Amino acid sequence: MVLTRVQDALLPTDDDVAFHRQHGWFRSKRVLSDAVLDHAAIGIQRHFLGERDWLLPPASGFSDWKSGDGNTVRNAEVVALQNAEVRTLALSPILGAIAARLTGSPHCRLIHGSGPNTSTTSRLALAVRVQDAGNRYRLYHNAKGIPWHIFLDDLAPKREDGFPDYTEPSVFPVLCSTH
Repeated sequence: MVLTRVQDALLPTDDDVAFHRQHGWFRSKRVLSDAVLDHAAIGIQRHFLGERDWLLPPASGFSDWKSGDGNTVRNAEVVALQNAEVRTLALSPILGAIAARLTGSPHCRLIHGSGPNTSTTSRLALAVRVQDAGNRYRLYHNAKGIPWHIFLDDLAPKREDGFPDYTEPSVFPVLCSTH
């Protein structure tokens, strides 16, 4: 992935990376344009109206606010796997490059806080979860001996050994790769 000079200047500094490693967070400069955010907002509106560009194989196991849920905090997980506009935002090269820089990983895949809201619109937040290229499924059991399971395991195709493939690009797209 090649960033523009402008995007490259937006990457976290060495001090930012050190702060992130110490505190687990940092505040970036503004990295996305109004046009990119407006495009994503349209996708979010469509999503909350029930429109889907892609349907997920498991219909449950993850949060997905619907109009019948009432006027509450709208939590919807894995929207980037269901909506084209949000997917475009989540796959923004600058986001992947920032994640790679902060984590120290040259290769990040998408798995799926800010200051005060001073606008007149509701706050929208997008969490982009990342994994490095070496991440693979590992079988863990809970205290009752039952294998630990997350809904992302249902989205991933199975490897030859029957376990989820966390490298499938349709579910876990590469955000950044410097290899």
